[in-house]
Amino acid sequence: TRFQPSCHLPSGLRLYVKDSQSGHYWQAAEPSANVTFETAQAVFQLTINDIASTLRAFVDPLSGMAVHALEVENLSQGQRMLEVCSYLEPALFPQKDMEAHPAYRKLFLETAKLGSYGVSVRRRPVTPQEDDLQLWHVLSTDTAFSVFHVQTDRNAFLGRGRTLYTPRELEMPLSSLADAVGAMIDPCLSLRGQFVLQPGCKARLVFITGCP
Repeated sequence: TRFQPSCHLPSGLRLYVKDSQSGHYWQAAEPSANVTFETAQAVFQLTINDIASTLRAFVDPLSGMAVHALEVENLSQGQRMLEVCSYLEPALFPQKDMEAHPAYRKLFLETAKLGSYGVSVRRRPVTPQEDDLQLWHVLSTDTAFSVFHVQTDRNAFLGRGRTLYTPRELEMPLSSLADAVGAMIDPCLSLRGQFVLQPGCKARLVFITGCP
């Protein structure tokens, strides 16, 4: 994925939680989150508007896949309509190549749906000597989605003049959005699902990202 080591240039995978009724959304790894580092994983705990979340981020030692396990709990007395949304920017090129010619490299990336709750991006060979490369981003969950959306157009997700902190797409009703995959000028990978959470109940969502 596209990544910048500076904390002043946000990059890497992002997970958002949204209250569909109020429209308020936030990141599961907000700066206000309580962060602890356990064996081989980072844990982010956060409570906003009676919604508690615990995000565990680690790399699976067998497959090398990046795993982001998110648990969301409804602490209120009423049922809540919630959304969870992931976002990352694929590269599939060495960082020095992406930084040298980012617009050119993006032309070789093509996205597609992957199963019911997943998306993939393929890097077409730049030269005959190169092999195809793929990146998978899939979601496994124990909750039922009322609506699910796949977005791979970075400009459509962020919106003009927006950043990762205020993406335009999260301000739009999920039911009004159509899936977007294919050869994008500026690709991203985003999975977004809506579900109902009863009082005192939890939903578990595991995002897995890596090369097959």
